[in-house]
Amino acid sequence: MTTESFLSLATLFFGIKRQDRAITQFGFKRYSGALNTVHSALEESMSSPSFDLLEAVMVMSLIEFLVSDSEGGWIKHARGLERLLELRGAEAMASLPCLMVLERTRPSLIFAALVLRKPTIMSNAEWKHDPWCLHPERVDWLKLLFDILADCPRLFVVRDQLPSYVNEETRNAVAQNLSLDCDRIVAGLDDWAERFTSDPSHTPDEIAAPRTTPLIEDECGVLHPAWSTVFHYQSFYHANAMTIYNGAIILALRFSDSIDVGSRSSYENQMRQERISVAALSICRSVNYHQQDMWGEQGVFALLFPLRMAYDGLGEKETVVRAWLQSVMQDISVGKWGLWRSAKNLLEIGK
Repeated sequence: MTTESFLSLATLFFGIKRQDRAITQFGFKRYSGALNTVHSALEESMSSPSFDLLEAVMVMSLIEFLVSDSEGGWIKHARGLERLLELRGAEAMASLPCLMVLERTRPSLIFAALVLRKPTIMSNAEWKHDPWCLHPERVDWLKLLFDILADCPRLFVVRDQLPSYVNEETRNAVAQNLSLDCDRIVAGLDDWAERFTSDPSHTPDEIAAPRTTPLIEDECGVLHPAWSTVFHYQSFYHANAMTIYNGAIILALRFSDSIDVGSRSSYENQMRQERISVAALSICRSVNYHQQDMWGEQGVFALLFPLRMAYDGLGEKETVVRAWLQSVMQDISVGKWGLWRSAKNLLEIGK
């Protein structure tokens, strides 16, 4: 199954990149056949999904990200894969091949839960620990960061339930606890960032901003770059870690503002808004690094969640930079930078 799914992915990718209609159509034919194979396997082995089935569904999710204009295609595959993982159990994912599948797919499972505002098993303690029990050396900065991010979908689930509490006192108590939960997530992200940046090698260099940087108008009507420098990281791994962190901090702080229980001063609110703006601009200043040819589709894929968060984090007055972010998404969706058709709808989903 995995081989059949991968062949359909490879054919589609090759055909689209070369703009060869015949090869692309053949890729879609292969994709249809692989999808039928996966559906048949799902009907036969729902009680105990095989490793081959997990890998095949993972590849099918990748195809949806790559070629589908549909808002929900990748989300359905991600939720389906999560259900298969739940049936298999966290302990059964401890072998290295299974763990590697989980590591590759965990981000999309969390992002799908965020979009749908549904719980994810990735927030459960056993899913943060058991798969790594035989390979603790694979516990790294990104793993720890996604451990924190996995707790965010539950915040939206509880917030959406608030109107169902008829008793105002009960509703306020739930909102207060929810605010505390969000504060704990922000504190966890701050602690992660403090430890990550304590290593000087994790701090990016700054280089002159490219000519593609958006131009904004100052008070005198003079145009100048929205930022004078961009980040150059020590590696793609470091770039990925910092952009995901900045996206996560925007998500958490904006959520906190959405349930403000009146416990913060106007000064504190202003400081939080400034943090959101700084994080959003940091993501913008990382785009150039991710777009380097050496990273290919992988580099651009890692930007999708942070770009959406940056767009949400910038105030509506930041029209120029927001329009620039929209153009970056458009370039990604048509293959100018990487090729992820799902980027076309990224600014709309989950609203």
